Amino acid sequence: FAPPFHWITLSPETGGTFEWRHWSNLHWDVRLQPLKLFALTGRGEYNPEASREEAREFSAWFAPFPWFSASVGQTFYRDITDAYSVSAVFRPTEKWYVSGNAQYDNQTFQFLRHAIALGRDFHEFVVEVVYEDDAGRDEQRFYVNFLPKFLGSPISSHSETQWRP
Repeated sequence: FAPPFHWITLSPETGGTFEWRHWSNLHWDVRLQPLKLFALTGRGEYNPEASREEAREFSAWFAPFPWFSASVGQTFYRDITDAYSVSAVFRPTEKWYVSGNAQYDNQTFQFLRHAIALGRDFHEFVVEVVYEDDAGRDEQRFYVNFLPKFLGSPISSHSETQWRP
């Protein structure tokens, strides 16, 4: 961002503001979920001025059993990242669950993030204990979430790619 306005986005190519353009990026967004057994999603951006792809995110979720679901995904942002992610949720009982996820950057050859959560579903809210290791921020976090159910049906708040059937 360029001061003093803090809202003028800077170009990754030049380090300055974006050049004047005739066309904005073309955005696409697709979701296929024929059954609650699996889902495929994708979204991205294409720059018609430069004739190239700028961003792409794909995810595939599957829930072969009521007590287990998993997802895999790929995130690409030009000149920023090309990362792959996996996540899973295991429910040993109707009220308890364990979830985890990891993201690996193919450009830097390192894991960007690991997270694991243990949760308990109560009548009106969900409580989960979460541990995260975020290499991008050089942080390790441990926290407890209280998630009220009137906001929806949370399974795991720390997982960005988590499928919530």
